[in-house]
Amino acid sequence: MLERGNQEEISEFLNRQGQWMGMISVYLISIIQVVSIVIPGMAVQIAAGLIFSWWRAFAATYLGFVSGHFLVFSAARKLGSRIRDLIPGLRSGRMITKINDAHSGFVIALACLIPGIPNGIIPYIAANTDMSSRKFVFAIASTCWIQILSNCIAGHFLIRGEYLFMVLSLVMQIVIIIWVATHKESVLKHVSHLRNRLYSLHRRG
Repeated sequence: MLERGNQEEISEFLNRQGQWMGMISVYLISIIQVVSIVIPGMAVQIAAGLIFSWWRAFAATYLGFVSGHFLVFSAARKLGSRIRDLIPGLRSGRMITKINDAHSGFVIALACLIPGIPNGIIPYIAANTDMSSRKFVFAIASTCWIQILSNCIAGHFLIRGEYLFMVLSLVMQIVIIIWVATHKESVLKHVSHLRNRLYSLHRRG
């Protein structure tokens, strides 16, 4: 079912699970989606928005998305060259060098915003950069919510026939992507400040 990526089929499956089992299923499916690389995350997120309220759908898919990325990143980093040799573009090391030179955290964060990029490939690539696991999770968590929230809201409006709001939620996502891409220095400055504040609070705790 997940390999086919059929939104209606996924929706029917979730609807049969009941609310709590359905939420757990969404969380687990979101993890599987990242691990598999090929399963489209948008189909899962829109389907969740169709069945549950948009905020429940967002909570389950967001946590699953971040958890899946952390699991894959950790596994890929431990496997090292064995993973690198399996992914085209990583063998020569040129892509990784470019990512590191362009500020790896920003590149990974921006990749989570762009529709069409297989999100499942991101942790495999990031595991070969200079990023720490903490920096990687922060980069993923700080931007993936935009795309996930947009898709969940789109599903929420779609089931109610409110197509204008569905389109507006997707358009807003595109506007945010363009703004982030054209304000790199400002975004990096604010993200760095926020990360330092969080680290400081973590040490105090």
